[in-house]
Amino acid sequence: MSATASDTPRRQSLTKTDQQPLVQLARGAGAEDVKQFSVINGFAASMSPAAQDLLAADPRVRAVVPDRVIKLPSPVKRGGAGTGAPDQRICPSDPAEPLLEPEALQLTHTAFEDRSVPQAQNLATGKGVKVAFLADGIDIDNADFVRPDGSRVIVDYQDFTGEGVNAPTAGGEAFGDASSIAAQGRRTYDLADFAHPASPLPKGCTIRIRGISPGASLVALKVLSDVGGSTSSIVQGVEYAVTVARVDVINESLGAHPVPDNQNDPLSLANRAAVAAGITVTAASGDAGINGTVGAPAGDPQVISVGASTSQRIFAQLRRNMPGFRGGWVSDNVAAISSAGITERAEVIDLVAPGNSGWSVCTPDVEMFASCIDAAGEPSPIREFGGTSQSAPFTAGAAALVIEAYAATHRGVKPSPALIKRILTSTATDQNDPADRQGAGLLNTLQAVLAAQSIQDSHGTSQPKGDNLLVDRTQLSVTAAQGAERTVPLRVTNIGANIQAVKAHNRVLNRTVSDERGSATLDARSPGAATWVDEFGTRRAFVTRTFTVPPGAAHLDASIAFTPPTPRAVTLRLLDPDGRIVGDSSPQDPGGFGHMDVHNPTPGRWTAIFDAIVAANGFRGTVRFGFRTSAYGTIGTVTPAALVLRPDESGTFHVTADIPERAGDLSAAVQLDSSSRDRRLAVPLTLRGLISTKGGKGTFSGVLTGGNGREEGPAQATPLPLRRAARAA
Repeated sequence: MSATASDTPRRQSLTKTDQQPLVQLARGAGAEDVKQFSVINGFAASMSPAAQDLLAADPRVRAVVPDRVIKLPSPVKRGGAGTGAPDQRICPSDPAEPLLEPEALQLTHTAFEDRSVPQAQNLATGKGVKVAFLADGIDIDNADFVRPDGSRVIVDYQDFTGEGVNAPTAGGEAFGDASSIAAQGRRTYDLADFAHPASPLPKGCTIRIRGISPGASLVALKVLSDVGGSTSSIVQGVEYAVTVARVDVINESLGAHPVPDNQNDPLSLANRAAVAAGITVTAASGDAGINGTVGAPAGDPQVISVGASTSQRIFAQLRRNMPGFRGGWVSDNVAAISSAGITERAEVIDLVAPGNSGWSVCTPDVEMFASCIDAAGEPSPIREFGGTSQSAPFTAGAAALVIEAYAATHRGVKPSPALIKRILTSTATDQNDPADRQGAGLLNTLQAVLAAQSIQDSHGTSQPKGDNLLVDRTQLSVTAAQGAERTVPLRVTNIGANIQAVKAHNRVLNRTVSDERGSATLDARSPGAATWVDEFGTRRAFVTRTFTVPPGAAHLDASIAFTPPTPRAVTLRLLDPDGRIVGDSSPQDPGGFGHMDVHNPTPGRWTAIFDAIVAANGFRGTVRFGFRTSAYGTIGTVTPAALVLRPDESGTFHVTADIPERAGDLSAAVQLDSSSRDRRLAVPLTLRGLISTKGGKGTFSGVLTGGNGREEGPAQATPLPLRRAARAA
């Protein structure tokens, strides 16, 4: 029995009956506060260790697991390249015509101030689609959550923490999620009122805040208090979304880091039941930086795992004092905070969406909503919101657009979660970043909506639009002995309106173009240090270094490493040759490592800024740095090299790859180029070479690069990258 509308009553009856003998056994052993579920066949209860042992020994019980606390996602701490945005205005020329925020709307081709520009919201708004989000508390009567006709955007609000919906809350996550999905953009806000007086903006720097799918209806599920939420409360929220609210999409900007992550924990089981019931689940990959940091439930291939890309306009608006800054910015790179790398099951994230950073609406009642403050710590109707916690609800909103667009052209039938995932990844914009960091690329809602309208299947034969391709597998993964050769199929369908000649080849970022290394001394305790004042009014000591990006570089990896003798982090910031903000390393806690990705970096002389907060216990020491540029090479072969596909015609490429001679993981991609497209399609290809155990002497080696110091995140804080070898067991 699935948890669909028709099957849920029977499923609930069956699970309740099946669980009853064990519930009685648990209660007989002293268990209290029993909560039974139906999306998963299990129950939660408070019980003694002896009662746990009694249940665990029963052959009818698969597992007894602790009801762990999952922490509330904390705001991305900021210490107090891609394609430059086409509109480089920090403020509008006329306050009566406010900028449309967040910048993510433009970066994902969702909405522009000029309605004549092709955009997804000209075709779909998410109307008729219901999206649930799991977070903390919210004000459902906020003016930007009320439609022009007076109806609420948030149509259902439930509490599973025991606090109640009217209890004081941080609110930052809930306001951010709801804003990202369906803020109405009805009110005007002046950023001059938000910016810190030390980094002022001119009066009349006005904005409006709109969500990706403003026509969608939201279900707010409060599963997190200020100290976090239990696994059981989160599962209760999912169960309500599936069996009572009957939503189409669930967003989860939360997670944990189980080791091993076998996707058999209660939340993963609940998510899989939701997917089986036809509900799409989007999950934030995490905010712990590169390399092996993707959290749960995002590691589950049945959900849509979302990393973060940069949206730098907000920093151009707020960091006007940054040394060397000339007023422009470059967005769309993989954000330094974005959790990435290869998961235990040899997969990567599905795609990235803007998450570093944007504006969210808020209710300026700090007694009720503690997170609704401005840069000076005063009550504010808007706030900065970022992290993969923002990227995931953006993608949930995109799923709502796809559902509306597909249903409108397919006799009211809604697409399956698997098809939605294929549409979003097949239409993502390949940013030329490594697949283990970008997945398929950057969310492109316009192309996703066009693809949803164009698919011809048993539910509809609508007129094809655009020039999109649809792949049958969102990513490829091969595990074999080191040095082995394997071939996997990749089926491609032309869902565009014209004949397309599609070329294919494998790529891997493996050729070094340049590599500059060195060190700098930074002293944030010295009264004579050069300083600048950031967006929070905080003085930061800084030093700068320059380095050269040569022509022909496809990617820049910028890293710093330092010994953290104090609780103060060092931030790396980059300015391109034109003095534009490209990004920063976004340290979450002290750590000892920072990293930034820049794709297609502008050739020329770049500036790196190393800074730390001025304080009596501020950072004092050596910062080691490395700026490495690289280019793509090929790995293995794809046959045929090209396919000519008529509209609605499919063809199969055979992808052959050599597993590396050195055991471990390698992230590559299959790149598809079409004769009628100005975009590439990238399908992640993960190659896992198993350690040879012959004679018990198999080894592997790699570089430990650490994370960004995220609290409780899977990161390493070390003075320098270290090389280690391990003997096979």
